[in-house]
Amino acid sequence: MNRRDLARRTAALVGMAATPGTPPAQWASVAALQAEPGGGASVYNVKAPPFSALGDGASDDLVAINAAIEACAAAGGGTVYFPPGTYVVGVGPTAWIVARSNVTLQGVGAASRIQVKDDAGNYPAVVSPAPHDAFVSGFTMRDLAVDQNAAGNTTSDIQSGMPAAFALFGAYFLTFDDLVFDNVVWTYVGGNCLMCNGDGTGAENLRITACRFAFVRGASATQPDYDNSAIYVVAKNAFVSTNRFTALLGERARGAIEIHAPLAVVTANIVDGFEAGVHVVSETNAADSLDTGSVLVAVNTIRNASLGITVQASTGFPLRNVGVLGNLITIDQIAHDRPYCGGILTAAGTGAEGNYRDITISDNTVRFAYELDAGRIQTTDGQDLAEYLNAGISILCAAGSIVQGFQVVHNQIEAAPFMGILLGAPGGGMLRAGLVKDNVLINPGQNVGATFQGYRAAIFGQAVVFDGVTVEQNHHHDTGRADGTTPYGSDLWSFTDPAAGSERLIVRDNRSRVRVGSLAQPAWGPTVQRDEAQGMLAWPPIPAGATVEVTMAVRGVVVGDAVAANPRDALEAGILKAYERVAAVDTVAIGLANLSAGPITPAAQPWDVAVRTRQG
Repeated sequence: MNRRDLARRTAALVGMAATPGTPPAQWASVAALQAEPGGGASVYNVKAPPFSALGDGASDDLVAINAAIEACAAAGGGTVYFPPGTYVVGVGPTAWIVARSNVTLQGVGAASRIQVKDDAGNYPAVVSPAPHDAFVSGFTMRDLAVDQNAAGNTTSDIQSGMPAAFALFGAYFLTFDDLVFDNVVWTYVGGNCLMCNGDGTGAENLRITACRFAFVRGASATQPDYDNSAIYVVAKNAFVSTNRFTALLGERARGAIEIHAPLAVVTANIVDGFEAGVHVVSETNAADSLDTGSVLVAVNTIRNASLGITVQASTGFPLRNVGVLGNLITIDQIAHDRPYCGGILTAAGTGAEGNYRDITISDNTVRFAYELDAGRIQTTDGQDLAEYLNAGISILCAAGSIVQGFQVVHNQIEAAPFMGILLGAPGGGMLRAGLVKDNVLINPGQNVGATFQGYRAAIFGQAVVFDGVTVEQNHHHDTGRADGTTPYGSDLWSFTDPAAGSERLIVRDNRSRVRVGSLAQPAWGPTVQRDEAQGMLAWPPIPAGATVEVTMAVRGVVVGDAVAANPRDALEAGILKAYERVAAVDTVAIGLANLSAGPITPAAQPWDVAVRTRQG
């Protein structure tokens, strides 16, 4: 599927999303009703008697707003209308705007502004049911602005993991059906802005569209670097689309979207300046069934991130049927200054030991910031970079876990610090029935810090059981470092120390093009196949004494070589070096074409080495 097809399909999913700041046509009659006492019909004007909110930016309008909501709910539902104005609300530990079933809070856009009063301190949320776990159905917020007033609330003490009663959520819902946030501008400060957490409760049918989220770090004496997310969802059937998320890098905005949801679509969102763009997690209350997944993350734009999109199977809860398609991701690992970074990855580690099935990563573009000079080996506060968490796309699984039925196809990755594509990690589990094909990998391993030489490769696999995995027709381009004469020199592919039990690993027809420098790096991509297994490389590897005919495809200009003056010798040395990690090989028969003896000058045309591989 190409990006044009993805765009067409996404447009159909998004449908008729309203333009930010433009009230929908069905609200044209609201303006005519606002002057009537109480709003008229089923519209309740918060400024009209008997509610009489002032919206003057100074008076506390919380009581008036809640009175209008209560009257609307008592009449069976309707619209609570906010004319233009700034509505100060004195929220606190036991006071907030109370959400009720079948009630819509409706404004005219950013001019209808709800603002937390100065020095409100800690509070649970600006908007929530009362009590927080009360079931709400058919509640909507539309065409409003909500400002949590970070600069004016100097008495808060926000902390990660603090009790929800003092979490400073923007909106907080635990049990709900048909919950909608449309075209709402949120300037938020707390642990989460929209906390729609049906963990252990009934929560379904959530729609968040055309909203804008701006994170401003609030006051916290105890934990200045507290965790936070703009959207945190644990619910069934969630649709998150056409939203925009912005934060200054210095604010340490952690996550834009975190979805613990079966049946979810996350599409056409724009994220700028957050450490993590989208985090998909298996629903930890579901049994081992198809309902633990079915999530589409498509055509989102994520800029200036440390992690673009992560997919996590929680321990004991598998994650299935996930598509990560057509996203544009730029990673600024230098500005975020974390020991980890990545474009798209499956998570592995403490709490993430679940299984994956049917994961598709296709047609994405991932670009990293280029490291300066020799590249970093530590963050500015002295943390070593994590060698297995600095890749463009990573398929990771923890010990005892299985990733089955995965595809990594048609992606473009530029300037990954270590690996372009990473398959497995130390202590990992099993990768089964996978395909890595037709990816374009530009300057992988561009962080040339000496500590990480062994991890720089276009495609890198290690320490997992490979069972039916094919790596083919991928394209590696080394365009050279800033000096114009030195290549980055990373391997085309490197598979080391596969776990016992590995079989049917196919690595074939991968290509490398080097525009500058010399062919001095080993392991440029020979293909090894077992005839009796119909072209499948099986572990344990080739026995000593076997005769191997090696195939390689290289395009580039060779300007000299530190290993040997003759390109034939250099190529043969590279092939032999590649097999040191596999087995002792007594005889290597090499068929070369279009190579002359002696060095090739920079003015020479690119050359090709065509190779066939078989085990005798």
